[in-house]
Amino acid sequence: MRKILSLFVLIALIAVFPVFSQEYEDGGQMQLQLNFMNVSFGAYLPTPGKHMFDFGVEIMKIGMEHRYTGFGIDFTPIRLFTVSGIGPSTYYDYTYDDYYYMDSTDAGFSFVNVSVYFNLIKSLGISSDFFIAPFATLNFLFMDGQEFSFDRYIFTAGLRSGIRGGSRDVKYDIFTIEAGFRYIDGEGKFYFGIKYDAMMHQLGSQGLFY
Repeated sequence: MRKILSLFVLIALIAVFPVFSQEYEDGGQMQLQLNFMNVSFGAYLPTPGKHMFDFGVEIMKIGMEHRYTGFGIDFTPIRLFTVSGIGPSTYYDYTYDDYYYMDSTDAGFSFVNVSVYFNLIKSLGISSDFFIAPFATLNFLFMDGQEFSFDRYIFTAGLRSGIRGGSRDVKYDIFTIEAGFRYIDGEGKFYFGIKYDAMMHQLGSQGLFY
């Protein structure tokens, strides 16, 4: 599974960006996607479990999207995350004939965060700041405390939609909703999350990208 996901990253970063860059030079077919600080909140089903809620911050997401087909890729170099839930402890509760459940919190950083997606609105030839897109995301190269983990990854696939702002050449996501399947720490869960970039929204409202 890890070899397949590594191949996913290589294809995304090595193959797609050079092709997009060439098309951009030849005919201006590409559109830059930029976000400074996406703040996210999400929930997992079923519950209870170690993964119930998460909070994250994506710093400096950059990507490219084809103007007409809607196919795109983005990369985030730093993602701060916190995942909270409950898990069984080593203490046995004889009253309920089960183990006590205690709060569980996991926090850290990931430094390889890649998404590929297909903006259906653009593929239909519609010019709009609204987007809806099937997507797949891989989060890899985690750091918990002071150590890097090369075995841990999070894979998410589903559907995302939201509102964008910006100019013809530079776009940014203001508000995003996404839902789908997430594989995290050996568990498959249904995931629902929202993202908001207040900084880009404020800069955009002042006409910085127009």
